[in-house]
Amino acid sequence: MAEVMRGPQARPRPTSTTTAVLKWHIIVFVVVNLVLWVVDVFNGGGIGTALWISIPWSFALGAHVIAYRSGNGEANELSAHDVSSDERRRETEIR
Repeated sequence: MAEVMRGPQARPRPTSTTTAVLKWHIIVFVVVNLVLWVVDVFNGGGIGTALWISIPWSFALGAHVIAYRSGNGEANELSAHDVSSDERRRETEIR
């Protein structure tokens, strides 16, 4: 019978690549939204364009954080080494 993993070991840890991508997403989000809000306020129109960009982007960033914390993206990532070794295994089985 297969062993069921529970607890913190059951979830794959995010790689440094996924961590870097999330950090860049947060940095770009903050910088772009800061610029948009400053421009929006100084144009005197109150809350306008910046709000319509910030809200959907906030939901997208939240989804990115949830995916990062759940580790689901990790299971779907294959390195080139994994693919090439899998292809070599199939070739030897065919011969």
